[in-house]
Amino acid sequence: MITDVSEDAKAVLRVVTKEAVDGYTVQQRTGMDRDRLSAALRDLLRESFVQVEGDLSPENVGRTYIWVPPGRSGYARIASG
Repeated sequence: MITDVSEDAKAVLRVVTKEAVDGYTVQQRTGMDRDRLSAALRDLLRESFVQVEGDLSPENVGRTYIWVPPGRSGYARIASG
């Protein structure tokens, strides 16, 4: 069963399902501030929809590299709406 995720998490998934990007790119494409992005990434990590390399703190989330693991791409597309 695919878990329901927040609207912010869905917006992040729509960006990172297409390509692996850094947090600054996600912020630019979604209009999220760093606090919302940090919370959305924690939500997505809890559900194993994304993997990240870097710090999830709001101060550093822009430098975090984010991607959807190959085995989760189908689930991520469905969850992103």
